[in-house]
This record gives sequence, C-alpha cells and structure tokens, in this order.
Amino acid sequence: MLLQFQLLVFCHLAAVSVAVYSDCYGQGFRGERPRKLTTHHLRHAREMIERGQEARAGNAVLLGVNEKTLRRALRQVAKR
Repeated sequence: MLLQFQLLVFCHLAAVSVAVYSDCYGQGFRGERPRKLTTHHLRHAREMIERGQEARAGNAVLLGVNEKTLRRALRQVAKR
C-alpha cells in the first residue's frame, strides 16, 4: 500500500515537472546560465578597443570577466 502511494506521488511529481518544463521551453526558456556580457557591454568594449582607448585585457578587467571570455564573445558577435 505504501509502495503504491509512493509510486502514485512520484508519477504525479514527474508529470508536473514535465508539464512545467515543456511550458517553460515553449516560452523560450532553455535553462542556460545568464550571459556575463550584455550586448551593451560588448558594443562598448568594441568601441573602446577600436578607438585605442583600452586594450582587450583592460576591457575584460573593467567588465569583470576573463580576457578569453571577452575575446570569444566579440568573435561570436562579429560572426553574426
């Protein structure tokens, strides 16, 4: 009897979690970590680098990320 109850509860929780996941997935939520660098950050960093006001490493320190993270993000934006 207890085992049947546990199984019933487990099945109900599994169905609820699948429903919540599919609802979130339908609204565009993918369960990813939030981005460290916003579009505004990247635009500002690119402008400063192009003007020669700040090197890439200096921009990374200002934005609080690793230089490689900034380089990767700028390269991905350039591909778009």
